[in-house]
Amino acid sequence: MMHPGIAASLTDELGRANCKRIMDESFIKSKAKILLVLYLSRNLINMTETQITKLVRSVFKDDRWQLQGTLASILHEIAMPADEKTKPTQAETQSADKMLKEGSNESSLINDPDFIADLGSISSTMPMLQKTIIMDAHDQVQKYLGKIVDKLCRTLFSFAWRIQMEDIRLQLKLDVDRRSEQDIREVGRSLIQKVNSLSELSDSP
Repeated sequence: MMHPGIAASLTDELGRANCKRIMDESFIKSKAKILLVLYLSRNLINMTETQITKLVRSVFKDDRWQLQGTLASILHEIAMPADEKTKPTQAETQSADKMLKEGSNESSLINDPDFIADLGSISSTMPMLQKTIIMDAHDQVQKYLGKIVDKLCRTLFSFAWRIQMEDIRLQLKLDVDRRSEQDIREVGRSLIQKVNSLSELSDSP
């Protein structure tokens, strides 16, 4: 059975660890990219495999303006399949900008535990993500949680050691106090015996 002090410390530390939200910057970026790709793919159902590949690669490059240009070009290709050589219109560029802003909100709408639980289904929905960003996200989660577990273990070991030392000190104090009382009683008995002996000697003829 766990010591009550250690159990209380474990509860406190787990609360402070906040495992429901992963604060690792790499994971936050990976999550945002994956959810953005999913959002765009849901809203651009007529994309070809080539267009999807182009879009995913652009998302990975972390260049917002380039991504907006790529998305605008794809919107133009979907709207004008026979006129792919012309540049996207201003309306298509504005639509691309709007979609990117809306897609960026996906990360804030889905909590980390739900996102992590869905990674398997996401990889089956978009296999091209499986060997790159999804694997990275898995690794980032494992490293982050591994650090939390390691910190918890070290913290709880420290708590357990301090509690054990306190218990030992308390036990030693009780032993000393008990011995002190025994010593006082022994001294009292010895004094009584000596007084009795002296009385007997003084009473003898």
